[in-house]
This record gives sequence, C-alpha cells and structure tokens, in this order.
Amino acid sequence: MSAILDRDKIYQVEKMSSYIKKKFGCKETKELWLAERVWESSMSRVLSESGIDYTVLDDFHFVATCMDTEKLDEYYTTEEEGYKMRYLIP
Repeated sequence: MSAILDRDKIYQVEKMSSYIKKKFGCKETKELWLAERVWESSMSRVLSESGIDYTVLDDFHFVATCMDTEKLDEYYTTEEEGYKMRYLIP
C-alpha cells in the first residue's frame, strides 16, 4: 500500500468494501483487517476517508516502537492530519 498514491489506496479500500457488501449482503462495512507489515501512520487518513472506522493490527507494529508489550491489551488511537480512527476495540 505504501507504494501507491493515496487516491489509489482509497479506491482499493472502497472497491473491496463494495465487493463485500454485494457478496455478503452487508449494508455497510466499517472495519478492515490489514495484512502484516502494511500499517503506516498515513493509513489513518486513507482509512478514514474510505469510511473505515477501525482496524486490527499485528502486535509487531507496537513492539517495533519499543512499546511495553505488557500493555498490548489496551485501546489505542491514531490520526494523520486530523483524520482519526473513530472506534476502538481491544
């Protein structure tokens, strides 16, 4: 994802959301799972603009920042240029 333009990232997320809605009869999709090692801080804005409210991340991202791994069962928020992920899950 980091290798493509933001507008293309947004298009990819919206296209997959549309497919899931159609395939499974969902009214809306507000969550997204990112494959390993895809996360970067700018994804907050991209996901927010795509209508995604939350995502689940591999703990690698937290461990790589030297975060205390004993606290990985807590909630975390992130934002980029004022775009925040609105809902959180543990």
